[in-house]
Amino acid sequence: MSLWPGVRAAAFITTVGVGGITLCGQTSPQGHEGAAHWPGAGLGAGAIHAATAPRYTVYSLKFDTGRPIELHDHDTDVVFIQGGSGTVVHGGTVTGRKALKDGEWTGTDIQGGVSTPVTRGMVLLLPKGVPHWFKSVDSPLTLYAVKVNERDAPPDPSRARIWTRREAFGGATPTIYNGGESHRYQLFAVSRNEAGLPEVHDKEIDLVFVLDGQGTWMIGGAPAPNRTTVGGYPMRIGPNDGIMVPPRVHHWFSEATGLAYYAMKVY
Repeated sequence: MSLWPGVRAAAFITTVGVGGITLCGQTSPQGHEGAAHWPGAGLGAGAIHAATAPRYTVYSLKFDTGRPIELHDHDTDVVFIQGGSGTVVHGGTVTGRKALKDGEWTGTDIQGGVSTPVTRGMVLLLPKGVPHWFKSVDSPLTLYAVKVNERDAPPDPSRARIWTRREAFGGATPTIYNGGESHRYQLFAVSRNEAGLPEVHDKEIDLVFVLDGQGTWMIGGAPAPNRTTVGGYPMRIGPNDGIMVPPRVHHWFSEATGLAYYAMKVY
């Protein structure tokens, strides 16, 4: 049974395999090592990206109504609200509990949970073992959800963590969560109005979900003197776009105007 029954879906452009990664979306030309761009106009496409090492899946979703209760024994959900509004219930105890498949549960109600209104720009970290429920939708919700397999990770954090846009972007540093060695992902809230320095990671996969602004992200290329690169493919990005850059691929912003985005590193 699908974890997202009845979710509005639309087809993306292509599907390719890259080093244990399956992508659905617009990929950069051959030679740019599998970087993917999911245009914001396609929000609601369902599962758009899956990786086997590390194990995680990215979903692009649109909800017009409330969704079924979810409880995962092995997976942590990280949700980036791109638009709309509604109410999420998290924590507590699932009543009328029913197994969907190995490690996946639903139910009829949540007793003792916390109700939180959600709107554009919020981030939800919903750990494995914590019930959660998009109980109601006031205006259609669009979101990216990253489901991280944490079968072997300890159950920490033991509660949901939710950041408003103001909280996420108002910190002293861009980092809003660092899972360390136990939970191998990090979350960042980034504002940018200028070009950035090139970067490349041996193991980390970069996921980016844009809220506002415009920019050009250069993908690929080769190192050059003075911490620059030569070559690369320009990827124009804007509101509600999603991006994936695999390990060992150079990337940097060549220009940016009013960009506000969430970044998630998975390793």
